[in-house]
Amino acid sequence: MRSQEIGYFSYDNKHEFHLDERSLRYYYPPKIGVDLSKGFDTFEQLDDTVDDHLDSLLKTIIDLEQRNGTKVVADIITWRGMMTKARREKREEKSFQLT
Repeated sequence: MRSQEIGYFSYDNKHEFHLDERSLRYYYPPKIGVDLSKGFDTFEQLDDTVDDHLDSLLKTIIDLEQRNGTKVVADIITWRGMMTKARREKREEKSFQLT
């Protein structure tokens, strides 16, 4: 079976959780010669003492199950970035561990 999207969640500018796709963006490669210090003075460091990605993933699954009235059936459930990392590591023939 192919992988498929079953849901999505977003964090806003204040890193508050939302069950929607408001922060979904496409990646655009940077232009050559970009000023890497631009925006540094307005950067806001998030509290990274708590990793809430798993909690958000579980909230999304709970919401999906409640809306559909059925349990999600899947062998693996993860977010997009983790699968990208796994594919890249495999392609580079490195060992990796999903924790």
